[in-house]
Amino acid sequence: GDKEGPKKGLKMNNRLELEVVELDDNGDTGELLVHDETNPVLANLLARMRPPYPVAMGVLYRVQRPTYDEEVVAQVETAQQVPSAGDLTKAIYGGNTWVVE
Repeated sequence: GDKEGPKKGLKMNNRLELEVVELDDNGDTGELLVHDETNPVLANLLARMRPPYPVAMGVLYRVQRPTYDEEVVAQVETAQQVPSAGDLTKAIYGGNTWVVE
């Protein structure tokens, strides 16, 4: 039959370094590192792995940020809320300024 090779996983040792461990037959995964794609420290460790470690593939780090379109719409909405020219002049010359001589 087809014989599978040893099953391996990663764990973090007490020096905060990644370590390859071989799984036993009972499949105990209690100490194995579980990937969290929102953790930048873990993503950095995975990205720096070199042989004899496996090469990390897939999404190592994911961050939720606004899209370009959302940012443009927000800027337009903010610009539309700016006070009129008269109010801007009052704000500039309304007494909260210093005179430098």
